[in-house]
Amino acid sequence: QTIKIMREAFNKAGRQDAWNDLTRAYLETELDVATRTPQGNIGNVGAKFYGTVFGNDKKQKQLLEALADNPQAQENLVWMAQTLEAINRSAGNTRASLTNHRRA
Repeated sequence: QTIKIMREAFNKAGRQDAWNDLTRAYLETELDVATRTPQGNIGNVGAKFYGTVFGNDKKQKQLLEALADNPQAQENLVWMAQTLEAINRSAGNTRASLTNHRRA
């Protein structure tokens, strides 16, 4: 609900571009965090990013709401989640699983 209120406030102010920048910055930050591993270790960036961004229903719903004005971005987000999930499964990682991606 908070995400929707904030997005609508940005839209009302004519600043959808700023809202999109904030959403992109969030995803970039999460990707940056996912790429950090203890020195000498090779991390599974895809699995870490998947877990951080898509790891629970609340986060998924928040991201889809943040992108509610852009159905193509929502579809791209779902595609990315499904792709990362498939990569994790093929690597034997069954810990995180999204089985029902849907646009808001």
